[in-house]
Amino acid sequence: MAALVFTLAACGQSDARAYPDNDGPSSLEEALREFALTAPPCDTPDIRYAVVEGLPRGSSLYLRFSAPPSCVDGFVAAPAGQRSQAVSKGSALPFHQSTVDKFGWSFDPVRDYQTYAIAPDSQTLFKIAVDTSASPQVVYLYGTRA
Repeated sequence: MAALVFTLAACGQSDARAYPDNDGPSSLEEALREFALTAPPCDTPDIRYAVVEGLPRGSSLYLRFSAPPSCVDGFVAAPAGQRSQAVSKGSALPFHQSTVDKFGWSFDPVRDYQTYAIAPDSQTLFKIAVDTSASPQVVYLYGTRA
């Protein structure tokens, strides 16, 4: 798979895992590197991402995947930095409605989601919501980098 992604990127074609609105790096690996994130520590065949460049606050990363709880826990634990954790209803998640609509993310307004805010440094912030009631669990990440 990595060879296929590299070949597509080398030919100027976009990564099939990218959302149509991706205007950042041409591969998921490059996008993760740009935000100093590590890939989930398991197979995530449904992973999708987009990097949106040129926003007033820098660039933004949008990432969605599903995985078993141990993989989700490993992914969420990986970024170092200041962090907070809470449980939020789907109607109170830290994502703008335009983001939800643009990427086809859907949240049950009455379901509880595990949420995290992680600031690895003064220039980067990740907001993560995990649907722990889904099997496999579903991770939604919004990251900003100045």
